[in-house]
Amino acid sequence: SSECGSGFAKVMEYTQRLSIIVILPVATAIMFCVDLILSLYGPGFQKGAPVLVNIVLGVAVAGIGGVMGAAITAKGKMWFGVLLNLTWGVVLLSVVAVGAKAYGAKAFAIGFMLAYIILTTWSFIYLRKDLPRGMTARTFRVGGVLAGLTALCLISGPSVRPLIAIVIVPASVWLAWRLAGLANEADD
Repeated sequence: SSECGSGFAKVMEYTQRLSIIVILPVATAIMFCVDLILSLYGPGFQKGAPVLVNIVLGVAVAGIGGVMGAAITAKGKMWFGVLLNLTWGVVLLSVVAVGAKAYGAKAFAIGFMLAYIILTTWSFIYLRKDLPRGMTARTFRVGGVLAGLTALCLISGPSVRPLIAIVIVPASVWLAWRLAGLANEADD
C-alpha cells in the first residue's frame, strides 16, 4: 500500500477497527433478539424476522464499509463515488422491482443487503492498493462472519434464537475484538 505509514492509512485502520468492535456485537444482538424486538410492535410483525435480519446485515456491512466513502472522497474520486451510489440504487431498485410482488418487504430487505454488499466489495477492491495491509482481508472475514450469523439466525426458529443469543452475543464481543486485530496487539 502506497500510503501505509500516512495519516490516511491510520485513520482508515482505526475507523474500521472501531466499527467492527461496535457493529458486530450490536448486529448480532439485534439479529438473535429479533423476535423479542418485533413482539414489541404486535402480533402482525412476528413474521417480519427475515426482513429485519436482512436489513441489519445490510446496515452492518454499510457501517463496516462506511469508511470507504470518506476514503473515495479524500482521494478526489467523486465520479467513482457517484458510480458506486448509482450501482447501489440500481441493485436495490432492481431487486425490489423483480421481487416486491411476490415477496413484499423481504424483497426490499434482500435488495438493501445485496446493494450494500456490492457497494462495499467494489469500494474495497477499487481502493485496495491505498489501504493499510490486511484491511481488505479483515473486512471480508467480518463479512463472512456476518453472513454466517445471518444464516444461523434465519434457519433458527423463534424459540431457539433467544437461547442462541445467550451464547452468541457475548461471544460476538470477543470475536469482534479478534477480527478487529486488537487481540494480537494486546498480546504484543
